[in-house]
Amino acid sequence: MTVFEKVELVLSQQNTTIFTTKKIKELCSEEYGLNPTSIIPTDYCYNRINNGIGNNKNILIYMGFGEFKFVGKSFKYQGWVYQRPRGKNEDLIVGKWNNGEYLALTSPIAAPMPEHELRDAWKLNQKHIDKLYQDYIELLEVEINLLGCKPTELRHLIGRIGEFKCALLTNGHLSSVPNQHGFDVIAENGKKISVKTTAQKTGFVSINPKTANLVDELMLIQFLNNQFSVIYHGPVSEAIEIAKEYGGKYELDILKASQLTSA
Repeated sequence: MTVFEKVELVLSQQNTTIFTTKKIKELCSEEYGLNPTSIIPTDYCYNRINNGIGNNKNILIYMGFGEFKFVGKSFKYQGWVYQRPRGKNEDLIVGKWNNGEYLALTSPIAAPMPEHELRDAWKLNQKHIDKLYQDYIELLEVEINLLGCKPTELRHLIGRIGEFKCALLTNGHLSSVPNQHGFDVIAENGKKISVKTTAQKTGFVSINPKTANLVDELMLIQFLNNQFSVIYHGPVSEAIEIAKEYGGKYELDILKASQLTSA
């Protein structure tokens, strides 16, 4: 058996699918006596490729922070493939998978990608947003109903759900990184939307005046009584008109925003 075949067999026999680099090396060393230095998990990833390594031994997805998910050889991966050149601190995008078919790019693209490349990337994955939305809703239910967390303590989770909801409602796609240039979603019509999601019944949400001119619309989503509702979706300029300035930012009153005529 080759090193790859041994790694694949060992991981397939575990009762979990998530592994750290250290755990993969330990399992293979214990089972087959393999030298840990001979085991390089990124050599076997769908979404990462090392220089000089063929793209025919894919069983893992790199999840970040030194963790990998074992999915096996027949997995229909969809997404971009990254490579970290030797001596560099940033990744390059060198290829992409589309429904299990791999296509190498003729010229690597710096990551993060230019905005027009980015839009194409998210459009490829747009069909997954609905599934992600459902998964995050289920996670939110666990956090609130099983773990007893208050919605106001789950701002990041609720905020991400709001972005997914906005993308679904506008048939849009997410920006490359959270809060990129002050917006979160690019609608199908090209409008750049800043999404604000809150679990507060009253109070304020902030709008950054330094990036407000780069945003076309604001979508304010409220999570109350275990339901997400859009209480305002319209020009950001109209929201700013009724906001007050405080601490170098605009503070938009939630109740006043809900009384604006939504677009």
